[in-house]
Amino acid sequence: MWQPVERIPVLQLPAPEYLPQYVCMFIAGVLAYRRGWLTVISARATRWGFAAAALAAVTLLPVALGAPNASLPAQVAHGVFDGVFCAGMSLGLLGLFGRRLAGPPTPFGRFLSGNAYAVYVFHAIVLVAVSVALSGVPGAPLEKFALASLLSLPLCWVAAAVARALPYAKRVF
Repeated sequence: MWQPVERIPVLQLPAPEYLPQYVCMFIAGVLAYRRGWLTVISARATRWGFAAAALAAVTLLPVALGAPNASLPAQVAHGVFDGVFCAGMSLGLLGLFGRRLAGPPTPFGRFLSGNAYAVYVFHAIVLVAVSVALSGVPGAPLEKFALASLLSLPLCWVAAAVARALPYAKRVF
């Protein structure tokens, strides 16, 4: 696919061709929150979301991945797959977990929820730091991935909680 801007490998910034999808999903999330849509996703809508994602995975993904020369049909299939799969899985997972986890939040749930955005902001820094720290540790890649995950997950939440404890940080996070 043609990309208007080269990706910077070290920073791993989002690919420019995904920017419209990121903007649309952000706007959809803001609207869904403000209008209370996340609390009323029906079981039927949940099933439709999962069905759309599965259908996209079965029909569009093979076309998108099957063309080694990135033909126009493969590029179109890739773009449509990304949008349909993203929206379908978002709807399906939100509906599924909204019903399964409905109820009053626990103190731990409030902690996770309150720090979620700060984790989103800091997770890349934590993951890179842990990965670099583990680079000299002997082991198979899958073992190192598991170790990095086990270390990074709590560190992300601790970093978020510490950052949010700073003066004025709650205005940002």
